[in-house]
Amino acid sequence: MKRQNRMKEQLRSFYRQLPFKRQLYRWLRMVCAPPRWLYQHMYFEGLFEADVYGAHFFMVNHNTSLETEVFWGGGAGYRDGVSLYLWARLCKQTQTILDIGANTGLFSLVAQALNPQSRVHAFEPIDRFAAELERNRRLNGFDIRVWRQAVSNHDGETVIYDLPLKQHYHASLIESEASRHHGGGRLIKRNVQTISLDTFIQKQGLERVDLMKIDVEGYEPEVLEGMGDSLAAMRPTLLLEIQSDERARRIETVLKDLGYVYFDIDERSGLKPVSHLTRSSTRNYLICSPAVAAKLGLVQHGIH
Repeated sequence: MKRQNRMKEQLRSFYRQLPFKRQLYRWLRMVCAPPRWLYQHMYFEGLFEADVYGAHFFMVNHNTSLETEVFWGGGAGYRDGVSLYLWARLCKQTQTILDIGANTGLFSLVAQALNPQSRVHAFEPIDRFAAELERNRRLNGFDIRVWRQAVSNHDGETVIYDLPLKQHYHASLIESEASRHHGGGRLIKRNVQTISLDTFIQKQGLERVDLMKIDVEGYEPEVLEGMGDSLAAMRPTLLLEIQSDERARRIETVLKDLGYVYFDIDERSGLKPVSHLTRSSTRNYLICSPAVAAKLGLVQHGIH
């Protein structure tokens, strides 16, 4: 088994170093894009132009799955395509947007491309990902503020658990959560600065927050707790990951009596209205006011 794994890794390494893949794939994409089961393995390194539900922008691919999916399939090809579609629609009618757990910036780039007048704040505490986010921002000349901080329910410093991989999507402030995505393998501890949204809003003098994406590998309840009274005052639309029933209960407690409606996002079949939060069918939830749901055409589902 170890020998087979070594051979697989050697083949992957050889494939990644093949020259001219980007040029070949650009031509192939124009002629006839391969099916998803095939293109999800067709990585490449280099700059490409993305078209995500009408948002046009440049990104750099580093032989990674997220960028590869976007290159070949646009928004629909992305693993969370329904979530990204909702985000694209919501961005067009919002002014202040927070992308919490931004990684290399896909959601921030979509927001700025579709709504150049919006103010986008992207939070990414892992330096190498934040650097790639900055690079993507500069490539497009976008006005995205990048903050190398972890959003929490307190201000100060904490440890984030990183994976020993050049690129991934699973660093977490919760050790067990990061370990789960690495098969229990060795993790890298990094000290990072933390800030609560309540503090951030006050420091930036924000009068409103319209839309937030929260993807922080299990730390979503703490992020919302840290918004304090601003959560009730601003009632932003939320696109967030909920991967356990326990976290779902905590989030629902924070949101209680704020007038939100909940939609479980099934990336295979669409949105499902629910009365209470539980673990998502695939990954994410849309949590919004009835008025926002009406603008999206979701009131027909019967949630008011």
